[in-house]
This record gives sequence, C-alpha cells and structure tokens, in this order.
Amino acid sequence: MTDSAEQNKPTHRTHSKGRAALFIFLAVFLLAAITCLLLFAIWPHLNQPKEPIDPQELPQIQVAKHIIMCPNGTIPPFEFKAIDSKDGDITKNVEIKSTLGGAMIKATDSDGHEVSQFIPAEIKDTAAPVINLNGDSSYVVLVGDPLTVPAATATDNCDGEIAVETSGAYDVNTAGNYMLEYTATDSSGNTTTARRDVNVTTNSGIIYLTFDDGPGPYTERLLDILKQYNVKATFFVTAAGSDATLKREFDEGHAIGLHSFSHSYADIYRSPDAYFNDLALINQRVQNVTGQATHLLRFPGGTSNTISRNYDGGTRIMSQLVNMVKERGYTYFDWNLSSGDAGSVYTADAVYNTVVTRLAPNQNWVILQHDIKDFSVDAVERIIQYGKAQGFTFKKLDENSFTAAHGVLN
Repeated sequence: MTDSAEQNKPTHRTHSKGRAALFIFLAVFLLAAITCLLLFAIWPHLNQPKEPIDPQELPQIQVAKHIIMCPNGTIPPFEFKAIDSKDGDITKNVEIKSTLGGAMIKATDSDGHEVSQFIPAEIKDTAAPVINLNGDSSYVVLVGDPLTVPAATATDNCDGEIAVETSGAYDVNTAGNYMLEYTATDSSGNTTTARRDVNVTTNSGIIYLTFDDGPGPYTERLLDILKQYNVKATFFVTAAGSDATLKREFDEGHAIGLHSFSHSYADIYRSPDAYFNDLALINQRVQNVTGQATHLLRFPGGTSNTISRNYDGGTRIMSQLVNMVKERGYTYFDWNLSSGDAGSVYTADAVYNTVVTRLAPNQNWVILQHDIKDFSVDAVERIIQYGKAQGFTFKKLDENSFTAAHGVLN
C-alpha cells in the first residue's frame, strides 16, 4: 500500500501544474480581449483630428518690431499690448522672458489659449542713471541751527539700484553758500550728476510768493519755474483758467486760496450775501477739482480797498466781511510787498527791481503778483534766485502764517 501511494504522487503534481497553466492562459486571454474591446471603442476618438482654433479667438500681441536689451540681459520696460476678442485687454496677463537675442512674450486668455511671440532686441545701454535727492534740491539754514541733508540714491534701467558718490560739504556754523555734488555711474559707463545747494545764512527772513486772479495762460510756465527751484507758492484763484492747471497747482504741493469766482467788484461788494454767494462758487470749484476744501482767502483789492464804497450803499462792507469770514473759519491774507504788476509796472525788469529793492533781511514778506501777467511771471525766476542768494526761505501760506493784514478803510 505504501509503495502504491508513493507511485501516484508525480501524477498528482502534473495535474496541478496543468491547471495553473490553464488558468494563467485564460487570464491573459481575457485581459487581451478586454484591451482589444477598449481600443476598439476609443480608436475613432484617438484618430479624430482636433478642431482647429479660429485665429480670431487667439490673443493678439501688439509690440514694436524690436526692443532694447541691456548688455547684462535685462530688458528695460517697453510698450506693448495684448488684446483678446473675448477678454479685451489682457496686457496684465502677459509674461516676458529674456532669451538669446531678444524677448519671448506670451499672452494667455481666460480659455487657456496661448500665443507666444519672439521680439528681437538691440543690445545697448545709453540711458544714464536717475539720481533721487530724497529731499529738497536746496536748503537754507540759519547759522548754528542743525541740518542733516538726506543721502541721495540712484536707480538705473539696467542695473537697478546703484551706488552714489558724494562730494562737497557744508558747515552750519559758518555762513556761506555750499554745494553738494552727487555722481552715479552704471555698468555701461553712463554717468549722471546732480547738485544740492546749502545756504547757511544769518537771514531769518521768509518770502511767501502769492499769485492772484489765475489760473491763466502763463501759470503752467510759472509752475515749471517753481518746480525747477523747488519753491512752493500760494495761488488765490478765480473761475478763470483750466481745471487741469488748478489741479496741477494742488498736486505739486502749492497752497490754494480763494479769491473770487467773478472778480466783479460791483457784484461781490453789494452786500455780505453777494460776497458769500460768490465765495461759495469759487470754493466749490476748488473742491471739485482738488477734492479738498481750503480756508485761505484774499479779498479782491485786499482788506484795505476803498472801491467797495462805490457799491455797498454806505454800509462799510469791508468792516463787516473781515469779521464774518473769521466767524466762518477762514483766514484772510493781504500783502506787504506789491510787485506793482497790477498797474504801475509793465516789464519783468520793473517787477524784479520793485521786489528785490524792498526785501530787507530777517523779515517776513508776502509778495503780491498776478499769474495772468506774462511779464510778472517772467520775473519770478530771478526773484527766486535773488532770494535764495540772500538767504531767504521760501514758503507757502497756511492758516498759521504771517497774514500781512492791512488796516480796514471801509
């Protein structure tokens, strides 16, 4: 019995191996069949060509035929635009990458459509660095007073922020005119210089440049001069001139005061109501243009004018108005130095001489000029140059400034 059992063992193992092989064959066959069925089902879709995109649906890149590239590979800002038929302006979605010989611009719309465009570049750097003085271009300081002039910085279109070399010095204990010079050079050898003047003086006087009756056709030129010398002035405005010029006066840091909407003495000095109706109109214009109210004003003709007697019916209107404007929160300003441009002088030389011959040191001077007079505007640069050379400080008026108030004569 034992021998018989031992003889049957090989036969049993042979049958087990056969069944396993059959099982593997059937599994492989079944997997192959399923794969074939799946391929059969998706084959038409795999071979189906994609529907072409209408070129009109793709973003359109508008850019110059070539741009400038810095020698170090930096691409300075350049003008371009990306427009999509569905999304409109998608310029903000544009990617710019520096590549060999130019830039690759890629625009993507909200549907994921992408358009890339290569723009060849001209390799050069002729732009000089820009120096920022981080403060005023000129300072006036009394002898012995402390003064710390801020350091200058510089940026370059290719190199970014770069170093600035400073030469010159000043001594606050010794009166004199000093100059600081700043130099910045980029990696391409382009150089920029800037200067800053420091006037150490014994003159404590302040000059307030004020201009009435504008804005006018010469106000923009006046603003250019004031900007060049970093001088702030005060403009007592009317309904005249453009809103853009009035807005520029405000945006560039000058003080805006109220003068008159109509500037018609016969109308505004008939009664207090007539005056304040006119004042409300010019106040509204200033608020509409600048977004900010002002409480500075100058009466047409000044507080000492007597022409108002011709229209107020004997009520001494100026004596009433100087108190009424204060009660309503306004501060009025007259002047203690008239340029004479309202009638007694007619040339820039005459305006200049009238002003500078009266500028005594260590006093506050509110100078009256009119920016509707071209010859008066022509004198401003020389007045500024003279004032700075004599150690005066230039300021704009505010509610705490010297008012140069006249005596009321009506």
